[in-house]
Amino acid sequence: MIDSDSQKETHGAIATFVWLAGSVFLFLTDARSPSLFSLQAFGFIIIGMFVAAVVVGNITYWIQKKLAHILANKLSSAPADLADTKAKVMRIALVLFVFDLFIAIIFLYWVYNSFFLMEAE
Repeated sequence: MIDSDSQKETHGAIATFVWLAGSVFLFLTDARSPSLFSLQAFGFIIIGMFVAAVVVGNITYWIQKKLAHILANKLSSAPADLADTKAKVMRIALVLFVFDLFIAIIFLYWVYNSFFLMEAE
């Protein structure tokens, strides 16, 4: 079983990776933003990686814990086939991973829009 600290690290790592890859992509493809090699972009990427890891990582970890608590109560009360339960848990894990990515991407676009695109209007 994975302990809670490594789960928090995983959620933070997902948010950090999305922030890094997404920021580089946005700076390279959006003509309205500063150059990728500017000091402003560097600060946005570096500071944002830490903020995204803390904010998005903690939000998605909290949601995972709440969902795990609900599912544990539900699965413990109903007798089920072990293979069926494992398949359900794997599907839920995949949905949570996609949810982590989605929340991290939404957070990145929101912050990027707030910093760079609102100024251009």
